[in-house]
Amino acid sequence: MRAKFQGKPEHVVNYFFLLAEDVRHIMSQLGFRTFQEMVGRTDRLRFSPTSLIGKAKLLDFEPVLRNALDLRPGVNIRAGTVAQDYSLDERLVNSFFSTLSTGRPRDPLALLAINYSMVLFLAANVIVLII
Repeated sequence: MRAKFQGKPEHVVNYFFLLAEDVRHIMSQLGFRTFQEMVGRTDRLRFSPTSLIGKAKLLDFEPVLRNALDLRPGVNIRAGTVAQDYSLDERLVNSFFSTLSTGRPRDPLALLAINYSMVLFLAANVIVLII
């Protein structure tokens, strides 16, 4: 990816700072301070039926814009409100790194215990090591 990017890393950093500033500005206009406050707030979305594309006028966004709490009352739709236990994930990550360093797996059953979220957690740690 670095071979295809002709700019400087500082340009990417500046872009993300400007993007974050714009997002904060829009969020303040909508009355939100955090992304967490925006989760599930479909009442703050507006659908603009005027479109230059004829087929876009045929789309019905009502099911998408319906409030999630109306669809499933009593269900927790807020992310991060339920504490998660990462101890298994951390043990598997440590096992993976010891496998990388020694070339031999310490726990053959660890491979069977990996699920999708663990793979993402593992990939994030590997990317941090590569960078």
